[in-house]
Amino acid sequence: MLKQYCPRKQCSLAGSSIHIDKEVLKLRMAKVHDYLHYRIIDVSSFQAIMRRWAPEIEKEIKKQQSPNGPEDVKHRAMDDIKWSISFMKLFRPFLEIHP
Repeated sequence: MLKQYCPRKQCSLAGSSIHIDKEVLKLRMAKVHDYLHYRIIDVSSFQAIMRRWAPEIEKEIKKQQSPNGPEDVKHRAMDDIKWSISFMKLFRPFLEIHP
């Protein structure tokens, strides 16, 4: 599946607090680890920056993602993946430069 969607050494591993996941891949799935680009995209770093530089925006994004608060967060692998993608989609407009 990786070969279908990701050219060798061109796709970064991405997610929330992804450093440990990278180490697990290195130990348990070395071929996958070696196939991916060496850089990672840690979504939790983006969230930490927003919390410090634009806390009102970070709160709004979290509210959109989890309207019922912490009980909406399941902390299962697929839920975390979906959460990370959702966060970055909501965060992206703040990175775009408008003429």
